[in-house]
Amino acid sequence: MPELTTRIVVGYKNWKDMQLLSAALERDSSFEIVSAQASAQGVFDDATGLNADAVILSPMVTGYTPTLIQD
Repeated sequence: MPELTTRIVVGYKNWKDMQLLSAALERDSSFEIVSAQASAQGVFDDATGLNADAVILSPMVTGYTPTLIQD
């Protein structure tokens, strides 16, 4: 049976935080970061375009709206 992988898009503000998150998720092969974006619109575009299973959002990134997050 194939291993299931959770595809993740990350919205980040600080590159160092992104590196720490990436290092933590690399330890488990069931997670794959498919994109990391510093803009809210970039996160949305990649999450929908790359068929992400999950999105991790930094509250420090500007441009998020309730509608954008819901979509």
